Amino acid sequence: MITDDDIKKLSEVFVTKGEFNELKGDVAVLKHDVSDLKEDVGALKENMQSLLVTVDGIAKMMETFLIEQKSMGAQVGRHDAWIQEAAPKAGVPVKI
Repeated sequence: MITDDDIKKLSEVFVTKGEFNELKGDVAVLKHDVSDLKEDVGALKENMQSLLVTVDGIAKMMETFLIEQKSMGAQVGRHDAWIQEAAPKAGVPVKI
């Protein structure tokens, strides 16, 4: 048979109904906080994806710009060579 002394010892070890209800409330708050964090992470993922798309677009524009710059440099070089070749034939002095 369980004595009052046994019950007192068990009540010191086990959680009481009041303590359990308090923990239950804390768990509910934590669930709400986790839900808020999930929403924030979802929004953060969307923002990150948007930034990646933007950075990718900028990188593509820079790549195109550099290709155009190299092309224009080559074209200017060809024009310079043509001018150097045509100027003496036309009797126009060219200073470099």
